[in-house]
Amino acid sequence: MYSPEGISFLAVYPLATDTAEIIATFQQTYKLPFQGRSDPEKKTAHRLNAQITPEVVVVNEKGQIYYQGAIDNWYYTLGRHRPQPTQHYLRDALDAALAGRPVLTPKTEAIGCLID
Repeated sequence: MYSPEGISFLAVYPLATDTAEIIATFQQTYKLPFQGRSDPEKKTAHRLNAQITPEVVVVNEKGQIYYQGAIDNWYYTLGRHRPQPTQHYLRDALDAALAGRPVLTPKTEAIGCLID
């Protein structure tokens, strides 16, 4: 959806137990149309200050962060989710960035497991 606009995606797997096989299975199971990469030393996660998995970070070509946090508000607390998300933080941030507008909600709280 955003690839024709020049936006690329990368899934980063920060757990030492995330083997190439586990990553490939996850990517296939969830039909992720972008690359997944192991980050067992958490270099990428630390550089982007990612604290939770899953957490998204939208970065421009200069390394400036436009948005960081949850993909959407489907999960409202650990283990509990709505039938459907009502807010789409990542999509809104990407649309704003592409239109040259400021991101109205540049940071949200991601719900998930801590990256330690």
